Amino acid sequence: LRDWAFYERTVIKDVVLNANLKTIGASAFEKTSFQSDLVIPANVESIGKAAFYQTGIRTLSFAAGSKVKSLSDSAFYQCKSLKTVTLPGSLESIGNSVFEGCTALSGNVNFPTALESIGAKAFFQCSQLEAVNFAADGALRVINNNAFAQCDKLVKITIPASLETLDYGAFYSCDHLATLVFAENSNLKTIGSEAFRDCIIENNLILPDTVETVGNGAFASQQFRRVIIGEDSQLTTIGRDAFWYCEK
Repeated sequence: LRDWAFYERTVIKDVVLNANLKTIGASAFEKTSFQSDLVIPANVESIGKAAFYQTGIRTLSFAAGSKVKSLSDSAFYQCKSLKTVTLPGSLESIGNSVFEGCTALSGNVNFPTALESIGAKAFFQCSQLEAVNFAADGALRVINNNAFAQCDKLVKITIPASLETLDYGAFYSCDHLATLVFAENSNLKTIGSEAFRDCIIENNLILPDTVETVGNGAFASQQFRRVIIGEDSQLTTIGRDAFWYCEK
């Protein structure tokens, strides 16, 4: 399916993709008017940039045996009717702003074991999203800047052991996020600036020994009473205002 194939076609009411389809081009359905449940066929290998940008998709799923390894930047940007997303087991990377501004997206999003990176603002301002579940035995290495910022209904996050970099603002202003857990045998090295700023983390903060850097304002404005840094900690840098306004 070529780039811009159905760009701004306002007469489209429903979309059923052919089972033999291999490529969905950039902006293929951008700003079309259809409102339906979308199933990506198993043979699709790539979804182009902004392919379904500002469409009326209600649910997104991938057929069994999906070959999709990456979701390109802004692929489902501001699909404001999108309520549920089921990601394929084949997925290795989520680009920048893929689901940014999907304000109706609710319930859980489960990330597959194969996933290695989540792009900047990938789920930014998904204000109804209630839980994100990272695979305990997964390959996730990087959560980029503002990936889950302003996801107001998140209440608990478990950072998987595989993660090495949590970029700036990753969970910024998730103002109901009260529980933060780092999985055992963590490989986390960097907690970026303002990564958890303006959350309401209440549990004791136990930093993994592998953490080397805590950025500026990383944990500003929290509710926890204790920060625990182990004797074997590799921590060398705590940024300015890292724990600012943690009044308890």
